[in-house]
Amino acid sequence: MKKRIVFIGLWLLWLGVLCGTAHAQSSELRRFHVNLSGGFGLPKIPFSHFRTPISVLGGTGLNFRLFDNWLVQANGYALYTFNMGTAHGEGGELKFNVAWATFDILRRLRGVYRHSNFILAGVGQYHLMQQFESQEDNLNTTGICLGLVDWRHWTRFSMVTEIRWHLLFDPSPQPQILSITLGILL
Repeated sequence: MKKRIVFIGLWLLWLGVLCGTAHAQSSELRRFHVNLSGGFGLPKIPFSHFRTPISVLGGTGLNFRLFDNWLVQANGYALYTFNMGTAHGEGGELKFNVAWATFDILRRLRGVYRHSNFILAGVGQYHLMQQFESQEDNLNTTGICLGLVDWRHWTRFSMVTEIRWHLLFDPSPQPQILSITLGILL
């Protein structure tokens, strides 16, 4: 599954660069955009005796403008969580890593000069790997995400900032992730 997500991400990146460079329009009005982003995540894990971990994540996405105010986006990300110490000083180590591919719909809001703001709603496939001591769970699950997106356009380059909330449907109780990314639009 991880190889498939990486392959799809690289394919989307190649397609987006190819299509994005074919348009000589301004960065804000192009039909295709590719973004490369990195950031951090705050997973809400179902184990109560562990602290809320801080994670790093990275990924890519391809945006396609349908109409003036509507876009569709396909993207893939991977999140890596550092060792999460226990809140009560108990023993044990927990790993919590996630890779996902989502399909999102973006609705443009009123923007200011050189800014484009969007609300985002999406659905995707998540691959969750969590390990507690010797017990390891690898599972694929469906999830949803909601978020806010800001594009900033300058003469030489454009930036993207995203804040997303992810809800995974399995395992029970459902894990949640808050992700904050910063990247460039190509």
